[in-house]
Amino acid sequence: MTIQVLSQAQIYEMAGLRPVPNAYQPATVGRKGMIRAVNKPFSENLRRVSFRTPGELRKQMPEQVYYTNPTISYTKKNRDGTSMDYNRTDGRFRAIIGENTQRVYAIMSNRYEPTQHSTVLEAMAQASEDTGIRIFGNIRGDKQSITQGIMNAHCIFASPDYHAYFERNEKDPYMLGIRAFNSHTGLTKFGAEIFGVRMICSNYNVFGRSLGYIGWKHFVKEEDIASGFAGVLKYYMNEIPALANLISEADNEILNITEAEAVLWGISLQPNNIDGIIDNIETLNPEIKDLSRITTYDLYNAATAYLSYRSAGGNMINGTIELAHKIERILTDKTGDLLETGFERKRRWEEMQKTKTIKVTADDISIVDAEWD
Repeated sequence: MTIQVLSQAQIYEMAGLRPVPNAYQPATVGRKGMIRAVNKPFSENLRRVSFRTPGELRKQMPEQVYYTNPTISYTKKNRDGTSMDYNRTDGRFRAIIGENTQRVYAIMSNRYEPTQHSTVLEAMAQASEDTGIRIFGNIRGDKQSITQGIMNAHCIFASPDYHAYFERNEKDPYMLGIRAFNSHTGLTKFGAEIFGVRMICSNYNVFGRSLGYIGWKHFVKEEDIASGFAGVLKYYMNEIPALANLISEADNEILNITEAEAVLWGISLQPNNIDGIIDNIETLNPEIKDLSRITTYDLYNAATAYLSYRSAGGNMINGTIELAHKIERILTDKTGDLLETGFERKRRWEEMQKTKTIKVTADDISIVDAEWD
């Protein structure tokens, strides 16, 4: 698999887009919420192009897997006190094993049929040809993907007609694509969803809830996968106006900084992620000028900047996608519901923290000693 690292301008040119004049780069947030000068944004992964056509996508060589019935080793004690070791093949389960790594990715039921990464890529290529939506991109996973049996294929649309432009003072373009994904761990489905990069800041977004998502368990027929992917490609074009409405509504909804924090609690972010966003919100999104008047859309963009530019985020594709799924809820869920849930979650978390921070001082020990005396 040949990978060519292109510049951001070259990627935009292949997508049929022009760089926007008002672009900026958010800051990188380190592990403890500190701003770091050196960053590796997630969008750099999208510059690593390994295919430019559906035909080249078919030629990618992700690892194949096979399955075998696992062998169970056990010891049986005899009545005379002796014991014997036995090995028994258990036909109820299947071990899913990588051909290259020989790593056991999962132990599944004997009904489980692993879907090969190549099957998913073939379906994606077929869907591109069937719909006429040309794609380019890469199937690079994170550092752990090679040993965890996980694949993410980011396929960027190679035509300006298939990207999104939202009115927000001036044109606010999103470069769109479709992510095809698969896993041999048994923990996730396989399928596809629409993703986007906001060109003003190069923030990574997933739009599965709003523009299109399909996912299957590993029991679906192969012939149904390509038609399902094509359905997502056809569906998302019709849903762009609905996403534009969501963004417009979010851009006219005002929060203060306390409410913004509650919304992040409401979408179930971890406390360290919430602190990283709230403590650096103006740096992550320079469009925020007043902490008492933060639009929901500004909060959304600060959160996507955090996941796109956080420390080592470019190497953690699966973690970034998981965060992006939660952050999309800022646009799709009712803000009132997120606030109610978020304030309650924060209250419970603070109560739990109080029980963890009880300290015994020297005075406390003296009082106990006096009572015993």
